[in-house]
Amino acid sequence: MEQEPINADNPMLKLFDKEKILITPHMAWASKESRELLVEKIARNIEVYLKGKLV
Repeated sequence: MEQEPINADNPMLKLFDKEKILITPHMAWASKESRELLVEKIARNIEVYLKGKLV
């Protein structure tokens, strides 16, 4: 967000239930666990592709 904390009148907040949303920086997904899972999925997709199957 351009301003933190986000303004209460920000139009994005009208789209969601404020009690059920968590807005994070774009890098919030990049935990060690998330990156490991991503690498595992990429490796699995490459293996499947090399076997000539659909990914």
